[in-house]
Amino acid sequence: MGWLVNVIPVPYPGLEDAPESYRTVWRKYVDPELTVTRGADREDWLEQAARLEAGMRLLDDPLLRVYGHGVVDADGRPVGDDACGGRACYGEVLNADPRRPADYPVETGNAHRYAESPVARRLMRRGTMLTPVNAGMVEQAVRDIASHGHGVVVKYVLREKTLPVVRLTAGEAVSFDAGPWFAWEDVRFENEPDGVLVQERVDMRREYRVFVVGGRPVCGAGCIERCTPADNEATFDPKVEERRNDGHAVSRPGTVESYRRFATAAARLIADEGYIRGPYVMDLATIDGMPCIIELNRMNNAGLYALDMDALLTAVNRHPEQFTPETLQGRLACETTD
Repeated sequence: MGWLVNVIPVPYPGLEDAPESYRTVWRKYVDPELTVTRGADREDWLEQAARLEAGMRLLDDPLLRVYGHGVVDADGRPVGDDACGGRACYGEVLNADPRRPADYPVETGNAHRYAESPVARRLMRRGTMLTPVNAGMVEQAVRDIASHGHGVVVKYVLREKTLPVVRLTAGEAVSFDAGPWFAWEDVRFENEPDGVLVQERVDMRREYRVFVVGGRPVCGAGCIERCTPADNEATFDPKVEERRNDGHAVSRPGTVESYRRFATAAARLIADEGYIRGPYVMDLATIDGMPCIIELNRMNNAGLYALDMDALLTAVNRHPEQFTPETLQGRLACETTD
């Protein structure tokens, strides 16, 4: 069947410390001149280069789509669109690409609907409520959780990343007005069930991302914004920050091992439940000294941090069925041109 690797040609910021293998594949497939753009985002480029290098090296019979440049084979030669049909797809996708037809399925799986999974919510280990897309019902759920003295987090889960996450103290929750926050989403999707997740606000420490393929955790890395696969030290990288973005990465192999064990058990329970489909990332944290789930999300667009790309792509290559987009209107995602 083979693979189609998707890469976004972000600007190269001119990194002397970048792995030479990253620069080599970027010259071969994206920009032969390796043009330097001062001020370009370091992490964005390193993540795209990491996906490109590992994908073309480790996936079986790969073709490459660089957005805006068409599709090429492993030697860099252009191929026709018909060569893409039926291939599994790996790499970041442009959800907001205006050139993408409305029927283009951007990612496989449904992990972004994790709040509807009773197992996932139980493993979050904090109070949660799902409400319809209805301002009054959201406000009541916020007040119910705040009545126990807790702060509240409100997340719109019907359409991921459409609205900002709201974080409230218990005092602020009493007067929360969901109408302005909805920004007309409550008109467009009035009373759509399970559209908003209201949850207890807790103190999360040592946030960590685990990649789950074929129902098993295969690698992971701490949620440290400045770290990329070029900084990887182990299959489950030991670096974490005590608090997100505190700027102090420390090695906590004991914490990471507890996360690996927790993720293994959690992934097994999630698989047995059967609601979550496809590959996903499981974001974890320590709450009151115990591992818990922050959230689940689909894999292709998830940030990599200091991830072991060889471990990830080896697992991905074994499970092409999890990365083959479903057909919509008779057309596969990887058959759609730029």
